[in-house]
Amino acid sequence: MGKAALRGLEDHTAFEMNENQNNGRRQNPLSELMRAVFLLAIHDLYGGREKRESAMQFILSDDEEHVFSFHSICNYFGMDPLKARARILDGDRVRTRRRNW
Repeated sequence: MGKAALRGLEDHTAFEMNENQNNGRRQNPLSELMRAVFLLAIHDLYGGREKRESAMQFILSDDEEHVFSFHSICNYFGMDPLKARARILDGDRVRTRRRNW
């Protein structure tokens, strides 16, 4: 997913993704990929039926072990997975702007 596409997805989502796990370092490829997976799932909620079903399956999953699970990504960015899930499904907007470190 290109930078322009990610910028466009930023409008979909009112809580912020914090990179507290990076201890203030510049963004790394893993955090960028996690961010893209998270944003794509939110974007897909508004897509066609197949995409919506896949996104719901990802967001509702209780998997905490896989590095790219909803829970793991939320924890990585300092978000409570249950609160994040509730806010996403309630239609709240999520700010996901990149920070300049």
